[in-house]
Amino acid sequence: METIGGRIKFLRKKEGLTSEELAERIGLKKASISSYENDRYDPSAKTIISICQEFNISADWLLMGKESIGPQAGESSINFEISPEEYDLIVKLRALDAYNQSEVVELINKKYDYFIKTKQAGRSTSTSSRLGANDENAATSETA
Repeated sequence: METIGGRIKFLRKKEGLTSEELAERIGLKKASISSYENDRYDPSAKTIISICQEFNISADWLLMGKESIGPQAGESSINFEISPEEYDLIVKLRALDAYNQSEVVELINKKYDYFIKTKQAGRSTSTSSRLGANDENAATSETA
């Protein structure tokens, strides 16, 4: 999926569509889809918008193979490269209704919180064990 055409073909096949079906959905001819997928021509801006809307994807991903994440409040703009597997998870999440999306997000947050908690617990254990060793040495030198 190194080209726009490759990404169009990937999306079409992933959705189980023929070239003709995709062309029909976005108001083009089958030959146009074939030309894009075989990298003979690049789609127009209007076609890119139609493809993005049809597959619920960003133009960044279609054009460059990357998702860009806009700035959050108080943050600078950050660009992430998203693997096909991560992209697939995002597509699946977006396909769910609001209730199921919230359940998935809640599960991810719980898993992430647990990960962070155990990661921090590992650091504090190693820190306290180092401190404990120092305390014992200090106590030994005071009694000697």
